[in-house]
Amino acid sequence: MLNAPLFMGRYREFIPYTSSTNQYALEKLKEIPLPLEGSLYFTEDQQAGRGQAGNNWFSVPNESFTGSYILYPHFLPVNELHRVTQVAALAVFRSLEDFHPAGNLQIKWPNDIMINGLKICGILTENRWSGDKLIGMVCGIGVNLNIDSFPKDLEQHVVSLHALTGKKTEVSDFIEILSLYLEQGYLKLKATQFAEIESDYLSKLYRYKEWGMYDRGKGPELARIEGVDSTGRLLLKFETGLTEAFNLKEIRFM
Repeated sequence: MLNAPLFMGRYREFIPYTSSTNQYALEKLKEIPLPLEGSLYFTEDQQAGRGQAGNNWFSVPNESFTGSYILYPHFLPVNELHRVTQVAALAVFRSLEDFHPAGNLQIKWPNDIMINGLKICGILTENRWSGDKLIGMVCGIGVNLNIDSFPKDLEQHVVSLHALTGKKTEVSDFIEILSLYLEQGYLKLKATQFAEIESDYLSKLYRYKEWGMYDRGKGPELARIEGVDSTGRLLLKFETGLTEAFNLKEIRFM
């Protein structure tokens, strides 16, 4: 049986509805005193959830986990804050493994979780700054738990845990397991176990060391994922032999 987390998700605030749990948590980072590290703000009805690169996150009231944790990763250099995203992705990965061990789980760079090639989770980390000083970070996580019906433009790309297992997942149960795995990974970060985290992340990375098609604004090109650099950029090796690094908006999987 898993132990309970010591601090991650120990303080929880349930919000009946909100535009975005990330925005709600970012507002909390304006307060004095600041919230405790690991505080979780979650809702059953997120009306304008945000995803990476300005995308929206689709959710259904009472059928998803949508929540945001507050973290203070001041021990990380600013250019390495992406490591929190890796830890969060691994935490969700392990949580879903517990609920659906037969699923073909993968992490799609930088932080989508896929089962059988379909997206089941998105992660968005955002920071509150005072000048060049980090006040705190918000780690937003959205997981499709019990949704059975998606909009037509999404239904070929996304999936829920219920659709895969036929079982309903209680949000409270999912929070317990997710919080524990997130805490374990975060403590590894604090202990500077970066190589172990990165190795674990890459071992679960979609298309790692495999050839696939990508678009960097020049049309489809064949390339292979070689890894992630120290700032979190995706490293792609092209047929020419040249390896280049890309930020999120600079490359598209095809």
